[in-house]
Amino acid sequence: LADPVAVEGEAVAQVHRAAREVAGDVVDHEPVAVALVGGVDERAREGELGGGGGEPLADAVPALVLLTVIVDAGVVGEGGEGNCFVYCDSEAWLAHPGTVGQNLLGTLHICDDDGVELPTGEPGTIWAESAATFEYHNDPEKTAASRHAEGWSTLGDVGRLDADGFLYLTDRKAYMIISGGVNIYPQEAENILVTHDKVIDVAVFGVPNEDFGEEVKAVVQPRVMPTTDEERAQLASELIQFCKSQIADVKCPRSIDFRDELPRHPTGKLYKRLLKDEYWLQAGRKI
Repeated sequence: LADPVAVEGEAVAQVHRAAREVAGDVVDHEPVAVALVGGVDERAREGELGGGGGEPLADAVPALVLLTVIVDAGVVGEGGEGNCFVYCDSEAWLAHPGTVGQNLLGTLHICDDDGVELPTGEPGTIWAESAATFEYHNDPEKTAASRHAEGWSTLGDVGRLDADGFLYLTDRKAYMIISGGVNIYPQEAENILVTHDKVIDVAVFGVPNEDFGEEVKAVVQPRVMPTTDEERAQLASELIQFCKSQIADVKCPRSIDFRDELPRHPTGKLYKRLLKDEYWLQAGRKI
């Protein structure tokens, strides 16, 4: 399996069946890149199942699918610049749902915006303490921003560590929404909304708000596109209440728009910046 395997489907059962079809090849080879697209987690994680490109592996992905794909193979994830290397097998994932694994290269630190290490379980910027170094091409400022005072490096990912040292990716720091002084990670709302049976795909991001700086917006690809203003308002209200029933109101969308399809790369990577840019340009402001 030289290329990532994309498993598409309109229902969890389809994902399970497709996963079973590729499972035989996966377990007979070295660990490969697998992207689950469809079923419970329509947003599909690009790259290794350990969480590629800074995107977390949502708890919503059924354990059956994960075990079917990665049994006996293990899951490997590497920082894009080689500053960390995490590993998780199926047994560890079941014991720590949603984890991308334990770091095998150096030590990971979770810090706040001031670079102060946070208590276990608190989300913050992920810093890697290792011998590996990197620089951004012709961008000394970005390189400097990726360095901690202790000499650690970061790729801008946000996550947390549990008591056993397992890493969980929360979001990309660049996607964080600051509304009324509150830091909001849109991945939380995405992980909730994508489990709704009327949703195929979803992107959550910040849009301008005159009073709070930003507010939470969701763009949804529904299974059945509403055709009237009344239907759109009804579906948006249903999804917002669904989200509020599971996480704090401030983390949920204040409004929802609907699209036939969201901008994604064939590997499953969501080009969220393209959507976000539209709304900020409409408001006559830059991000």
